[in-house]
Amino acid sequence: MIGLTGSDEEIAAVNKGWRNYFKLNDEEDQEYYLVDHMTNTYLVMPGGKTVEFFSRETTPEQIAETVACYADASA
Repeated sequence: MIGLTGSDEEIAAVNKGWRNYFKLNDEEDQEYYLVDHMTNTYLVMPGGKTVEFFSRETTPEQIAETVACYADASA
């Protein structure tokens, strides 16, 4: 799994394009902080095409089955 990294501007552009949401809660204690965020997972193929979207309600078994279908189809 690869998380999103980049500059603030790059991350904002990706979040806008994928309709994601996150908000860093500005706390006085900078060592510990909270981040509100969406819990979506995307299946992105080599080349960058997004082929599936998984919500937080999707079970690990459903995700595994879907990923296996794409892996089998590309073999």
